[in-house]
Amino acid sequence: MTNIKNLRAILLDDEPDNNEALRIKLEMVCPEVHVVRMFTNPVLVVPDRERMEDIDILFLDVEMPELNGFQVLDLLPSRNFEVIMVTAYAEYAMQAIKAEALDYLLKPVGYDELRKAVNKVHLRKERLQKLVVTKQSLTTGNQKILLHSASEAHYVLLDDIICIHAVNNYSEFHLQDGRKILISKTLKDFEEQLQENKHFFRIHKSSIVNLNHVVRLIKGDSLTVELSSKERVEVSLRKRNSLLRLLDEGWS
Repeated sequence: MTNIKNLRAILLDDEPDNNEALRIKLEMVCPEVHVVRMFTNPVLVVPDRERMEDIDILFLDVEMPELNGFQVLDLLPSRNFEVIMVTAYAEYAMQAIKAEALDYLLKPVGYDELRKAVNKVHLRKERLQKLVVTKQSLTTGNQKILLHSASEAHYVLLDDIICIHAVNNYSEFHLQDGRKILISKTLKDFEEQLQENKHFFRIHKSSIVNLNHVVRLIKGDSLTVELSSKERVEVSLRKRNSLLRLLDEGWS
């Protein structure tokens, strides 16, 4: 790859020898990856959130005592780093996709597979940097976003987007005219792309909504928003207070 930039990584595996072996392999085939810390206890990762905000990759084992890898991710829901699962078990691959892991490597990790996985991190970063919608344009409601579906490219007004749902490793846009457009990017990609636009808010790990299209809040055991399309979307418990505070303060 050209113009390879340095990446910061954390390794989490309950076996110290596995961490050290992965560190050595990264040093050999991915010298741009700087391992800033290695954990063997998953319980210690969560309190280290501030340091986690500074990294580019988390290499994460699955089966560990006290917390497995997916439970660790549940405790780190708002992450701005990529996750590469490293495990001896092939059966967790689908669960890793649902958890928005960028890659899934089986132990013992091969050099080629490791290099390809790190290349994916570089490509993801490059793609996010080349997004059509700039930070400046995102602050105005009459701007458009370019969405590449399997066979077409769609220019869509931001104001026309009602919500975006995760569908496996894809994102489905629901538009004001009733159209649904499936895009081969994760919801995390679009959350980062739209983060400068205060009208878009991720209310659940599977849903981003345009707050301009929220017409009603339905309270009960859980909080649900009703959108202008009549669709109802549940708000996760973790996002409930943030959403209510945002709506109380006003977002337009």
